[in-house]
Amino acid sequence: MTGDILVCGELREGKLKKTARELVTAAQRLSGGTGGSIDAVLIGEGAEKEAEAFKRYGLRKIAVQADEIFHKYSSEGYASALAALIKEEEYGYVLLGATAMGRDLGPRCAAKVDGVMFSDCVDVNFEDGACVARRPIYAGKLFIDIAPVGEHPVFITLRPNNLPPAAEAGAGAEVVRHPSGISRDDIRAMAKEIV
Repeated sequence: MTGDILVCGELREGKLKKTARELVTAAQRLSGGTGGSIDAVLIGEGAEKEAEAFKRYGLRKIAVQADEIFHKYSSEGYASALAALIKEEEYGYVLLGATAMGRDLGPRCAAKVDGVMFSDCVDVNFEDGACVARRPIYAGKLFIDIAPVGEHPVFITLRPNNLPPAAEAGAGAEVVRHPSGISRDDIRAMAKEIV
């Protein structure tokens, strides 16, 4: 596992949601402490087109998975594709939006790679050599700071509109097509295993 950070940009109807830029801000805060690079992954319809605009935000590379199989969200399909990428690149931190999709995808993927899951956070920093995520409790009346223990990939879902969107930082990122190798039959088989 490295100090590299993966930002999972969410696509809706072929468009990248604003939360992706907020996740880049969180990743920048973490990378100052980890010394790692910031990459992104876009899965689904419109991924290639949206990657071209997203690459200007200080990322090292953007993995694109635009196979037709991903044009509609599938919990197991997306989680399997994301888990394969995380294992291959050995990301230490994975950031997702605390949206309906992020709340579903994060824990599934964390389970597949033996990761640690911090859900519904509002802030993240790197303090005293560790990642620290802030999470509201008691209906937002209090906040707790949580930090991972051990060597596991850390998955964090961040609530939208809590961090400022990242500003453009040059032409930068390389866009890499990353075929998943997952077929419709694979997704059907995964679904049958769950039932």
